[in-house]
Amino acid sequence: MSSKKPPNNLSEENQSSGLSAAEERINILEEIVHQQERKLALAESNLITETTENEYLKQTLTISELGYAIWDMQLDRDVAVSKVLAEIHGMGVKEYMNRVSSMEAYLALVAPEDRKKYIEYEKTFDDNIKGNTLVIDYRIKTPLGDTRHLRQMSQYIQVASGEQSQALVAIQDVSEIKRFEKELQKSREYLEEREQLLSMGATLAKMGSAVWNYCESKYESVTEEWAKIFGYTSSEFLEKFLDLESDVNTLVHPSDRERYFDYYETNDAPEIEYRIIHRNGEIRHIIQHYQRRTGIKSHTALVTIQDITERKKSEEQLIQSSKLITLGEMSTGVAHELNQPLAAIHLSAENVLRRASSDAIDVPPFITKRVERIKAQAERASSIIDHMRMFGRVAGDDFYEFDARKALAGAMSLLGEQLKLADIEICSEICDAPLLIMGHQIQLEQVLLNLLSNSFYAINHNNEENKRITVVGRKNSCKEVVLSVSDSGGGIPEEVLARIFEPFFTTKSMSEGTGLGLSVSYGIIQAMKGQIFAKNTADGTQIDMIFTGVSPA
Repeated sequence: MSSKKPPNNLSEENQSSGLSAAEERINILEEIVHQQERKLALAESNLITETTENEYLKQTLTISELGYAIWDMQLDRDVAVSKVLAEIHGMGVKEYMNRVSSMEAYLALVAPEDRKKYIEYEKTFDDNIKGNTLVIDYRIKTPLGDTRHLRQMSQYIQVASGEQSQALVAIQDVSEIKRFEKELQKSREYLEEREQLLSMGATLAKMGSAVWNYCESKYESVTEEWAKIFGYTSSEFLEKFLDLESDVNTLVHPSDRERYFDYYETNDAPEIEYRIIHRNGEIRHIIQHYQRRTGIKSHTALVTIQDITERKKSEEQLIQSSKLITLGEMSTGVAHELNQPLAAIHLSAENVLRRASSDAIDVPPFITKRVERIKAQAERASSIIDHMRMFGRVAGDDFYEFDARKALAGAMSLLGEQLKLADIEICSEICDAPLLIMGHQIQLEQVLLNLLSNSFYAINHNNEENKRITVVGRKNSCKEVVLSVSDSGGGIPEEVLARIFEPFFTTKSMSEGTGLGLSVSYGIIQAMKGQIFAKNTADGTQIDMIFTGVSPA
């Protein structure tokens, strides 16, 4: 028996195998077609995206007014320019291409003041091997004569050959920006000028300002002038004074603190005048204003202070002068009433001396000396009364040159014995050279007598030990004559020290003082074109008088 398959069955197998191969090839072709379709769809999508991006880029360039051009190094001219770039230069594209045919032609458009800068920029760009973007601001003149400010950015680009023989140039018209910058600069300068003027005004007026925070009870900020009034810098002030209590207890005069706290708690008094204690211990007069802010800053207030110490002194001097004028007017009547009995005393003393000298009566020598002293003191009193009448008017031209040492010696000779009997040590520090000044010696002697008498009184009432009065006569570095009287009498209370030269003001009891001595002394020194000051020392008071010195002939 045979095991082979019939021939017709073999033919069917071959046919089936051929069909499978054909189907496989069809599937492969279909897959290739699908791949091509996907690539085509992707390309179409990219084309749409690129077109959209180009449209966006064109819109961006238009909005930003950014023009561009391609500059060819070998041709030394633009090979392509945008419409915006040509319009920036005041031309159309065709006119621009015809006119700007070379770098030299473009330089003709550049403002003369900027040409050198532009040439240097181009040279730097030519040497720019790495191809970094370079920027320059410059000005051009359009064909119509308008000046425009441009900002140019340049960068090398590669051509098809791979060489960097062309540059992409982007130019923007920044004229408006420059105009705004100029206006802004003017505004800044205006504000700076106003700030300087305000600062100068604040300095001249001795006025400072600050911002007070009510929630935190401290200053948020202070100006330098504010801090200077207290003797600090602004940073020192803010670091040292952290709350209201420390501010007031350190800065405000003890006598004014309670009133200041009342002022802080009320809204009815936006202004207060008070005294402060300067960093150096000096007492200064201050006037303060505040204004509560509104809105989100309602928890703060704007505060200003002004140092009015000099104004207060001027007001006090004006009052003092007014009182002295009144005193001078009064002295005219007083002088008339006193001169009559003084003249009688003087005449009687002269008669006694004349009779004694004629041997008409026998007068012991010691009596004669006392009568002579009575006569001299009557003359002195009469002269002083006459001089009192000048306090209410400007001093005349009847001053004469004299040595201030003689006035010192005269005053000490009159009171010296009385001071020694009270065990008061007299320290005399008077220079050997003449201390020549212009004025009236008898008036200066009267001032010195008054000062020595005040020191005598203060020592007797306040110091049982270390009784000392020091009298100084010298010249300072400015060639001025300085006379000083100081004592160990305990000093004058600070709160009344500034008032001691006021007429009728005294720290003595009514039976011991009239308050005229120092005010008269003040008037005498002022009339002699001098200055008089009072200050406390470690154990007493010192009065200084300063006069313009006269050079010896």
